[in-house]
Amino acid sequence: MALRAVPDHPKFWRLKRILGINKSCALGYLECTWHFCAKFTPAGNIGKYSDDEIEAWLEWDGDPGILIAALRASGWLDDDEEHRLIVHDWHHHADEAVQTELARKCLTFASGNLPKTGRLNKPERERFNAAFPDRPSSVKSDSLTEDSGAEQPKSDFATKPVPVPVPVPEPVPEPVPEELLSASPQCEPDGSHDSECGLDQSSQSGAKGEERRQEKVVVERLFGFYCKAVGRDARRYTLTKLRRDKALLRFRERCEVHDGDLEAAEADLAKAIENLAASEYHQENGYVDWLNQIFRSTEEFERRLTWKTPEKGINGHFNPGISAAELRAALGR
Repeated sequence: MALRAVPDHPKFWRLKRILGINKSCALGYLECTWHFCAKFTPAGNIGKYSDDEIEAWLEWDGDPGILIAALRASGWLDDDEEHRLIVHDWHHHADEAVQTELARKCLTFASGNLPKTGRLNKPERERFNAAFPDRPSSVKSDSLTEDSGAEQPKSDFATKPVPVPVPVPEPVPEPVPEELLSASPQCEPDGSHDSECGLDQSSQSGAKGEERRQEKVVVERLFGFYCKAVGRDARRYTLTKLRRDKALLRFRERCEVHDGDLEAAEADLAKAIENLAASEYHQENGYVDWLNQIFRSTEEFERRLTWKTPEKGINGHFNPGISAAELRAALGR
């Protein structure tokens, strides 16, 4: 299922960085995702099943939703209006059995791509060609081989697949800066998940361990600001592991956007919190949840980050245009 170029693709490194796992673990989760899709949703419409169902089959032992969120953020799963989620480039990763199954049923992939027909016999190929006579340009048919004009086998059963071009390997990405390689929420410094992530406690020490501690301090500081801004009682609405982990994912994403600038990343998260608190509609209707309204996903966070807020800020808090230094002072840093 996995092309040889997959481990060298920037998206693969992004998935490793977000989850804080090694190459073997990341490749294993991708392979399991593709096997799940081949078995239950051969067209690639994996969003037919819930995130919990997918993660359960993949035997994800971290917090619910984290693995699917990481696969979406790194580009291995795509959001889709009709199917909720589809596997990115599934028509490339699907094996011959999946391609042939769809072709025999005269179906396309959920993305609109046509399956390969190299293993169809003559009657099956004729039905397929009749089902797609025009081959519109909006349907990507780069995987079809009969369009090249080559004569198809004349026997009733063409068991030998038509050769397809070997994909050109993606260029090897530059190494990810050390300051961005932070561990996953599932790989805690206490080593409780070291066996799954391929790390030992010695690797948790030093600069990386300090960065992880700083990240948690940032999230705790922001959570305190959030409780004050939206009127939450921190004794009843606590910073659970899931809430912290989701915020850590968004924080690391913003660090990447700002080239490792931790202050700028923290300012973005604080601005998203302030934008939510500034919305009278959300406040009056109680739509101020830390996860659902801010940190649930990359898309939700970016939507909240770009939300327009009043120039005067909230209850004396800082304005959206606050500098990083002013933000640190406002948060009591």
